[in-house]
Amino acid sequence: MMAPKDNRQNKPKWIFKLLESFCPPHLLEEIEGDLIQKFEQDLKFSNHSKWSEDYKLRRAKRRLFWNVIRFFRPEIVLRNKRQIGFTQISIFQNYFKTTYRHLLKNKINFFFKLGGLTLALFSFLVIAIYVSFQLSFDTFHENYENIYRVNSQWMENEQLSSYAVVPPGVGPTLKSELPEIESYARMGHPSKYLIKYQDKSFRFNGFTEADSTIFDVLTFRFLRGTRQAFHHPGSIILTQSLAEQIFGDEDPLGKSISFTDRSNKTFEITALIEDLPPNSHLDIKALLPYEALKDSADLYVDPWEISIDGSVNLYIRLRKDADAKSFRSKAEAIIRKNIKERSDGLDKTYQILLQPIRDIYLDDPLQVEFNKKGNSVYVYIFSLLGVFLLIIASINYVNLSIADFHKRTKEIGIRKVFGARKKQIAFQVAFETLLYCFLALVLSTGILIFIFPELLQRLEPNLSLDLLRKPKLLSLISIALIALIFFSTLYPAYQLSRNEVAMDLKVSTRLGRNSTIGQTLLLTQFIISIVCITGTFIVAKQVEFIHSKNPGYDRHNVAVLFMPDRYPEEKIPVMKTELLRIPGVERVSYSTFLIAGGGYYKDWYHVEENNTMKPVQLNEVFFDHDFFDVMGVPLVAGRKFDVNNPSDSHSAFIINEAAVKELGWSDPIGKRIGVGYEEPQGEKWEGTVVGVMKDYNIYSFKEKIEPLVMRLPWSDWPGQCLYVRMTGPIEPTLAAIKKKYEEVLPDFTAEYHLIDNLYERQYREEAKAYSVLQIVTWIIVMISALGIFSLSIYLSVSRMKEFGIRKVLGATMRQIAQLHMGYFMRLVVLANIISLPIAYWLINGWLETFAYRIEMTLIPFILVVVITALLVVISAGYSSWKAARMNPVDVIKGD
Repeated sequence: MMAPKDNRQNKPKWIFKLLESFCPPHLLEEIEGDLIQKFEQDLKFSNHSKWSEDYKLRRAKRRLFWNVIRFFRPEIVLRNKRQIGFTQISIFQNYFKTTYRHLLKNKINFFFKLGGLTLALFSFLVIAIYVSFQLSFDTFHENYENIYRVNSQWMENEQLSSYAVVPPGVGPTLKSELPEIESYARMGHPSKYLIKYQDKSFRFNGFTEADSTIFDVLTFRFLRGTRQAFHHPGSIILTQSLAEQIFGDEDPLGKSISFTDRSNKTFEITALIEDLPPNSHLDIKALLPYEALKDSADLYVDPWEISIDGSVNLYIRLRKDADAKSFRSKAEAIIRKNIKERSDGLDKTYQILLQPIRDIYLDDPLQVEFNKKGNSVYVYIFSLLGVFLLIIASINYVNLSIADFHKRTKEIGIRKVFGARKKQIAFQVAFETLLYCFLALVLSTGILIFIFPELLQRLEPNLSLDLLRKPKLLSLISIALIALIFFSTLYPAYQLSRNEVAMDLKVSTRLGRNSTIGQTLLLTQFIISIVCITGTFIVAKQVEFIHSKNPGYDRHNVAVLFMPDRYPEEKIPVMKTELLRIPGVERVSYSTFLIAGGGYYKDWYHVEENNTMKPVQLNEVFFDHDFFDVMGVPLVAGRKFDVNNPSDSHSAFIINEAAVKELGWSDPIGKRIGVGYEEPQGEKWEGTVVGVMKDYNIYSFKEKIEPLVMRLPWSDWPGQCLYVRMTGPIEPTLAAIKKKYEEVLPDFTAEYHLIDNLYERQYREEAKAYSVLQIVTWIIVMISALGIFSLSIYLSVSRMKEFGIRKVLGATMRQIAQLHMGYFMRLVVLANIISLPIAYWLINGWLETFAYRIEMTLIPFILVVVITALLVVISAGYSSWKAARMNPVDVIKGD
């Protein structure tokens, strides 16, 4: 049945497209006419008085859709199955043959295209694996969406501090009063202990005390034993790796180990668990019952006392229907009810915060946080670089296609003459892009597998190719490939399919220099390249600044040995004396803190201000008389601690320059200072400032130097760090130090680090980011150069007749070359005008994360302008030289 002339008015076209996709052509017209007639009847006989015209139309469209679906029957679809299959196979064979023959004729263009895509996809895969790993932390726990760590904020005299710990009484109280909590677990700080098994001693980190409910909150896989093995105080659960290091191939269950530096307390191994995955923020090697390592005197403390000592990491699992926001307001009331007011008159408020477990690794670090930390800034930077790579790869492919397809316009024109439709021309382009992307993906994956071990050293040792099997990562890579294919195909396919046949047969195309889209693509490529080059220059300057800036102490040729928590007091002076007898050891000093990457204690002091004592919170460290000489820290005023003056131990204080500024003292020497006022029954230390030390930074340059007060040890134990300054060869001196240490303390194993190594470790993320940025920038510049080279050749060919006429009219070779090069130079100038402010904004934001950083100058930006100009000269120089040397007679005659 024939349809009326205006048979598709007000009718959805997509429904008829659906019909065309499966209906044989010889049945399509008849079935379509019947459907249109039925559609018009539905409109005509929908005479319900309450129905609006819009509702009638929607109802008729729904009935039309279902009528089309009814025709999707085997007796209809199978009538064109063989024809469709045979036709599609023939078409694909033809596309493949055409593409293959063209590749053989244009090998250079083929290698440029494939090389650019391979480099980009390889880099994208590396970045995708790294970012996926960083974002996957702690997602292996069952129902991780409902697991939180309870953090705290302390406001003391208008000073806000955030901590990753809470008083030990918070967990049990919240669980008993809030039904939203399904389970909770307190965990002590992962610590390093010296343990002994039979006649062998080992020192390991990662021993963690925890409630037995830890297995209700976090996910551990038991290899031997069950969670019931944790129910008596003398039990210990080891990870598989730790058990292998201690017992080798022996069965560890039932065996006992003792803690040498914990009064030889003995624990029985009752279970074996699998090591936590590398994407866990926790570094746990062994689990002990909560408070199992504490002495009896340490157990009787106020569970609601707000202090760092005795605080715990608290993890909770909320019920699935619980609201984390309302939970906090309920918990606040409980906290206020249990926290006691201070007796020292300090204004102090306390509140808790819930932090999702999956955010702990990448969130900003908190005080007293003993877990692995990442950096969300670099995750964002690497993600942005991955996007840049795909954009550059797509633009480069389009530019190379522009240079390539001008040779194939006659082929396209002949196809059109023989009846090729626009969508067939477009599909030919898409098929070739798909083939290139497939080959590039195979090559990039092969390269990735081949050099993956080297990548681990630069990025992250815990990365694994198994991450490529993760559904989320596979989905991301698939979406990226689809986007790459789509944008690489869209512009060339559109331009080639829309050209007139006559223009194609004349070998003329609008893919050239007058195309706004082509200019925009090339401009975008320049902008991305300039931003990356600028970033590389300035990041390199900041990294160099980090390595060259003096942190305020002499970090070279100094080692730090870690002392046991408990060892005979009479060995303290013996250790120092014996080490000083070693050839190559110059000075030795005890201290309570680690100078590179460690941390300070904080306490409330009272300082003199207008003849009154004002409370102020200061960082504090303890060390002996030799510290300044060992670490090379100079005094700017006053004196050092005097070894011949015993009263210095309680009455002498040394502060740094930052403290002088903070306290507003113009002449700090002799100012009164004291500590211990918050403990009315405790011992008070009062004295005067005897010296001012030059500022030094124990943290990274991201953090500002804070006010600091230094004191001599307040007890017979001098601290856990023993600093040794060396002269001469380092390795033999370290070996002698280790041997002497274990002679003085035969029950302990020496552990030491070079301060230089600890200092460099603080900037591992920055070094990693610079390395990746450097490599990606080189890849982007290389890909951009390939695209500019091919596009410049194409433009020189397309303008050859113009250049020939200009040469006949008297243009010199230099003028012809400048004319051709000027097109790219104008784009470079515009790209620099756009991109340099963007680069400045991005990089300045990154530099602001450092408290101490380089000053932004014009030199890096000027260098970038020069480099991008040279990039154009090198990339487009050959085609400019060729255009300038052409014979105008041959060009004009040949055309």
